[in-house]
Amino acid sequence: MSGHNMTIVGPQCTADMGRCVYMCPPRQNVCKDGYMLVGCDVRSQPVARPGQDRGGMGNGVALLTYLY
Repeated sequence: MSGHNMTIVGPQCTADMGRCVYMCPPRQNVCKDGYMLVGCDVRSQPVARPGQDRGGMGNGVALLTYLY
């Protein structure tokens, strides 16, 4: 994948390039389907559940996003 680093902080979890990051399969720069959720151990964060989009955030949740 290519692009810039970012950190996204939600009310119950944090995602960055080291934890809970969506990665495309090898040799793909862009992917809508078939991505992998990497570094998101179910014990690492209260809502870390691979295969569950939005991490159980529900509706109307504010996220802080830092772009580097």
